[in-house]
Amino acid sequence: MNAIDTLYVFLERELGLAGMSDLSITAIYRITAIFLTFLIIGLSFHFFKRCIKPIVTKLVAKTEVAWDDFLFSEQVLNATAHLLPPVVLYVFIPFIFYEIPGVEIRNQETFLESVFYSGTKIYMVVIIVRWCFVLLNSIRKVTDTFLDHRGGYMVGFIQVLKILVAFIAVIIIISILIDKSPLALFAGLGAAATVLMLVFKDALLGLVAGVQLSSNDMLRKGDWITMPQSGADGTVEEISLSTVKVRNFDNTITTIPPYTLISQSFQNWRGMQTSDGRRVRRALYLDVHSVLPCSEDCIQKLIHKGWLAEEQSENLVGEVNLILFRDAMEHYLRNCPQVNTEMKLMVRQLPYTPQGIPIEFYFFLKDKEWVTYEHNMHDILSRIISFMPDFGLYLYQSVSGIDLSNLVQQNTRV
Repeated sequence: MNAIDTLYVFLERELGLAGMSDLSITAIYRITAIFLTFLIIGLSFHFFKRCIKPIVTKLVAKTEVAWDDFLFSEQVLNATAHLLPPVVLYVFIPFIFYEIPGVEIRNQETFLESVFYSGTKIYMVVIIVRWCFVLLNSIRKVTDTFLDHRGGYMVGFIQVLKILVAFIAVIIIISILIDKSPLALFAGLGAAATVLMLVFKDALLGLVAGVQLSSNDMLRKGDWITMPQSGADGTVEEISLSTVKVRNFDNTITTIPPYTLISQSFQNWRGMQTSDGRRVRRALYLDVHSVLPCSEDCIQKLIHKGWLAEEQSENLVGEVNLILFRDAMEHYLRNCPQVNTEMKLMVRQLPYTPQGIPIEFYFFLKDKEWVTYEHNMHDILSRIISFMPDFGLYLYQSVSGIDLSNLVQQNTRV
């Protein structure tokens, strides 16, 4: 005699079911079976939450590794606890719809049992999908923590897995509703593959682009990128299957499809940030009329200012002041504490322009932080501009309104 028969005999003996109508017998038994089923569901759920979960949490806390803190987090354990109710309910369905001896099973009860079975299966599929999503989210946290920049690209793979899990779940639910094998439905999806590719085109392109960006190490979370055609100039905040989120320096957000980064060019400043210096490449335009051979007085002035030593002054009379200025500025930059002298450094003359003679200063600053970099660069260039009169050189400047006004006033006085 099995447990169900034992329960029925117990109810028959204790409640005196003999002689009652079939409807009364069925109602009493069904209510009792449903009550016991939900009682066991509640006990199993609370047993897991009150006993199993604390034990697992303590064991995870004692381990030296850190990845299990994510895989056995409170969210994962809570989602695991919710797997018990549908499993227990599915196991106890035969107990609820037990064929009572001597009681004829009506068509309505047979239909109700079928609906109950199908609903429980769908409930079980939904809970399993939810558990898979929570577990995948925990895996994403593990990759973000321990895989450095590569963890950003795992977001795309995890999103693909979520789509795949949801797609399989929908197929299984449909197969349950129409009472067909899921394999038969999967076999019939071959003709719809083209439609599915169109629906998930962006996801597939994003996945392929993510693989290329990851394998070639082209982009990482936290990189500073510039992409003028997309209006992006800032730090990469998130790399997902469908978008790359960039926070611009004006705190606006620009979203770029990953395949756009593959098909078009963008500038990644990571190389500058990880190097030993940040480049300065600025040109000052000199008035061509100020470029002259140095006189004896000019040489003596440079010696007095400390640009030349006495022993260097021989044979420098007649030397072009621009050449002396270039050599002196290179010497100044090499002794500037903010400049990385181990990297490229030079002062050179560029091709002539209508605005004057461009003198380019090419060097690298040690401090790469944006604000500090700008301040140091401007301090150095401002000092260089102040040194020009010592060499008899002047910056080119177009005639302005104040110049014309002063000229008119001088002519009026004359």
